[in-house]
Amino acid sequence: MNARMRFVAGRSSGFTVLETVIALTILTLILANVHMLSNSGADIARSGALRSSLENELEMTLDRITFALMAAEDAEIEGPVPAPMPSTFVRFASVLGRDAAGNVLMSPTEEISWALHAADEPAPGTAGRDPRKQALYQRITREGGRVAWTEDADAAAEESRRITWSNAVPLAYMGEVQGNATDDNGNDLLDESGLAFARDGGQIQVFLTVERLDERGTPTPVQRSLRIAPRN
Repeated sequence: MNARMRFVAGRSSGFTVLETVIALTILTLILANVHMLSNSGADIARSGALRSSLENELEMTLDRITFALMAAEDAEIEGPVPAPMPSTFVRFASVLGRDAAGNVLMSPTEEISWALHAADEPAPGTAGRDPRKQALYQRITREGGRVAWTEDADAAAEESRRITWSNAVPLAYMGEVQGNATDDNGNDLLDESGLAFARDGGQIQVFLTVERLDERGTPTPVQRSLRIAPRN
């Protein structure tokens, strides 16, 4: 009786080494899973925030292009031609009104274009970050460029105002492979850049891709195409 009581008392005084190891293993697995879920949730949140930012940039840029071309005189538009050959620019002029003699007053010739980044321009959003991300940015974006609006395309470069509407436009429209003379993404255009224009009857087609790197250095693109009817 005394021996049995001593055994029970000794058994209830603590855990065995095996039990301790099993408990620590289970605790470690639980903590690891919690850590993985936490990181996964943070990655999803960052990815969602980046995509939302890209969508906003894409929509704002397309809105600016739309407002400009809706005010343009169709007869004054240069650049876009019917598919399959895309244009990287569109030039246009708008009616400003009439003078005292009734003559039509036209705006200077404006231009919206896909323009290369300058070779010495710092990669936006990657300053002070991993050099590998800088190199990847150079490959996917510096080989691409930006959407630029020029107020007077006929004036000397130093005399005309030029504004960048988006600085994250890649070399090729999403799904397109440059240089193979093939319609890779099924939009009837060949080798179109990240910003491309085409003429379809009385409408101008606009194709735009915006692309930036996520936290892991993975390219994240968004794209959209639309049709704009200028003034007749």
